Amino acid sequence: MPPDYQDLNRYVAFMGVETKRGCPNNCSYCLYPVLQGRRMRLRSPERVADELETLQRDFGIRSVHFTDAVVNQPQEHLGAICKEILRRKLDIGWTGFFREDTLSEKELDLYRRAGLTTLYFSADGASEFMLKQLGKNLTMEQVLHAAKLAAQSGILTVYHFLVNLPGETRDTVDQSYRLLDRLFSLHASKANLGAIVINNLRLYPGTPLTEKILRDRLIDPDHDLLYPTYFNPPPWDNLRHEMAAFCMSRGAQSYLSAMRDKERTEP
Repeated sequence: MPPDYQDLNRYVAFMGVETKRGCPNNCSYCLYPVLQGRRMRLRSPERVADELETLQRDFGIRSVHFTDAVVNQPQEHLGAICKEILRRKLDIGWTGFFREDTLSEKELDLYRRAGLTTLYFSADGASEFMLKQLGKNLTMEQVLHAAKLAAQSGILTVYHFLVNLPGETRDTVDQSYRLLDRLFSLHASKANLGAIVINNLRLYPGTPLTEKILRDRLIDPDHDLLYPTYFNPPPWDNLRHEMAAFCMSRGAQSYLSAMRDKERTEP
């Protein structure tokens, strides 16, 4: 039963709600198009709101995570769901993964009023070259524009990035550090940076990037990828830990200090 899970986890939204299936994007490392297909099948906003209302009324659920590959794609669909939540006056919070290039200040305000509590971004590439490597069809300008909107909104925000990707160089590493520093600076005044999550690339069988890595013999072609396998060769095999340490030290001087300053000034 949902309350059993709720008692085990009160820190993040544990209850998943799916508003659509399918992902039309071409990320070179992701299995969503394989698992769900590329054609999006949308649930009606009314059916989604029905589920939220049931979870709240019958099980006391106050927060959910929309498990869509990208919750704001298409943006009109999420907008309609939010308007239905507001029409019914549902008091329920929600989170989801957002695509940066389809985010606007007007829509973000609608999402906030409809209960959005945490923005998750997964650009994954922290430099222009790595965005292209991952097939994200995003630019660093779009990533930073979305970050500015998120920071100004005051909504808690979490970023995900992959490091030590094929082709990583000193220049791409330096660009990544500059991006991280920029994100901390953007969020400092609002103190709404939840985390910057740094990971290595998980190699999933059948994805274009994994197939390229196998063709280039960057890993053993006979390696069984049904077991979790992460791409992390030298010389940048410590980069994930170095960036995580950077985020911890940078955070202590920016958004955490801003939070302390806010607490000192509030009555």
